[in-house]
Amino acid sequence: MALSDEILNEIAHKSGLSKEVLLTKINEKANEFSGLIKKEGAAYILAKELGIQMEKTSNQLRMKDLNPNSGKVNVVGRVIKITPMKEFVKNNGTKGKVANIYLGDGTGYVKLTLWDDQVSLVEDGLVSVNNILQVANAMSKENPFGELEITLSKFGSISLADEIYNFPSSDELLDRYFSLSTKRASIKDIAQGSVEITGNVVQVFKSKFLFSNEEDEYLIISCVLDDGTGDIRAVFFRELAEEISELKAEDLKDVEIGNRYQLVAKSLLGKEVVVQGRVVKNKVFDRFELVASKVKSLNVLEESRRLVDLIETTVGD
Repeated sequence: MALSDEILNEIAHKSGLSKEVLLTKINEKANEFSGLIKKEGAAYILAKELGIQMEKTSNQLRMKDLNPNSGKVNVVGRVIKITPMKEFVKNNGTKGKVANIYLGDGTGYVKLTLWDDQVSLVEDGLVSVNNILQVANAMSKENPFGELEITLSKFGSISLADEIYNFPSSDELLDRYFSLSTKRASIKDIAQGSVEITGNVVQVFKSKFLFSNEEDEYLIISCVLDDGTGDIRAVFFRELAEEISELKAEDLKDVEIGNRYQLVAKSLLGKEVVVQGRVVKNKVFDRFELVASKVKSLNVLEESRRLVDLIETTVGD
């Protein structure tokens, strides 16, 4: 990202240093970070070291305002977590690399996917949890797992941003969006985060159900769960899709796409289940959706005992 005259003039005015001296210092600062920081990011870091409070003039989108149709976007967020680098074989036989960085700003989070040479940012330790990153010219989309995802466009860039952004800590963001603890909730009361719900499968969405990548074939099933207080679309992937439908990927492999729905719907409709997962916001349709991480059939005896324990605890309080 090029350094604007507006930023340079502001630092020069507030510091009393000449533009020539500032440009030298900014270039040195950028080189300290092996090219990860662009000149604008280096300028903000230098300004902070000089004790200068900069005005925020960027046109960044907040995470909550991102959606799959946003097109090219600029975002700033704190690194919540980084997934390990994974190697794979592309369709053309060459090897590829992929790693994911989750960014949050307190209004939401987004997954930044790095491919091939971009993965060196993670491998070389140039990006760490709790860093604040500025991502420019990224493309937004919804991935098959229901998550909002951004990837760098041809002219995209990633740079370290300055702490002038008052985002929550990485621990707070991790707990808010990726907590492993789950609480039972009625569908009408759910919010983004981890949750456990019970419900009846009242609708199955038509799809080809069977998908494939370079490694294998797998099931993806989307359905609607209703618990009497409301309903929510839930998505089940791979083993979870097989578990809830009691069908294997190979069971559908030789079935025509148009006939697969009958098999899946017959197995699912009316089934009572307990589902744990992560609630995400579908920003296109402005609704919550559940990405399942565990599923089991509803056990009436277990549920009765749970309700008795809940009543006794409530009365005891």
